[in-house]
Amino acid sequence: VLEAAAGVRKVADNQMADLLRKVTLRAGYDPRDFVLFAYGGAGPTHAHRYAAEAGIGTVFVPATAAVHSAYGAVTSDRHRSFTVAHHAHTPRGFALASEHVSAQDMTRAFEGLERRCREAMGGEGLSMRRYTGMRFRQQVHELPIEVPDGALGDAAIDQLVDDFTERYEEIYGRDTALRVAGVEFTVLRVDGHVPVRKPSPAVHPERHEPLQPSGERDVYFDELGELTGTAVFRADDLAAGGSIAGPAVLDLPGTTLVVGPRQSCHVDGHGHVTIDIDEETA
Repeated sequence: VLEAAAGVRKVADNQMADLLRKVTLRAGYDPRDFVLFAYGGAGPTHAHRYAAEAGIGTVFVPATAAVHSAYGAVTSDRHRSFTVAHHAHTPRGFALASEHVSAQDMTRAFEGLERRCREAMGGEGLSMRRYTGMRFRQQVHELPIEVPDGALGDAAIDQLVDDFTERYEEIYGRDTALRVAGVEFTVLRVDGHVPVRKPSPAVHPERHEPLQPSGERDVYFDELGELTGTAVFRADDLAAGGSIAGPAVLDLPGTTLVVGPRQSCHVDGHGHVTIDIDEETA
């Protein structure tokens, strides 16, 4: 039964590690260059293994792990986007986009979006940024290109085409731009942003000493292949600056954090826990 349960958990951990590798490697990043941020009710329980499987050397578990999504929702800045369709295009083989696309029409449309943004968001500290969706003619997907503030002139329209062409080749490769096909403007967008006052959690002085567990429980680690007496720590056992050598289980409000064999963790002054993954477990 123990081996079967460990196998089920291992499959889940390996799947999560595979997903991590896919999303990072596909974007051109090596997961080994990053720290794994683990939160939620179950994330910290599995993180010590799937981080090791993905070759990640450090796991960070915030003090807000069990409610981190909700915490982010109530402390995040306010953001809203306002959009309007705006169809304008150049012909094939054009020289200057400004000869075919009206800067005045685009300015009026942006001013209308900005009025809507101010009316809806108001408040102190409101900032707005403009974007337009652009694509080469006959294509389906557009790219967002930032637009300067204020009244737009012909030079601004021509610069938008240059910015779009440069961005297109950054994403799809050098000489992939199809400027000769003509360019389309498809949508205008204004993003509003109002900062929200952030909480200032207390910082506790760090003592830099080993922490003492409140109990012990038998835990099966497949890397050891047997039930192992494992130190159990409650929230009250954790002190700023304290360190714990694995294997260990941290029973925290709303989540359980596991530190595997040959791993260790450290508690900082904010109550965040950092797990160091030994290379031998990776």
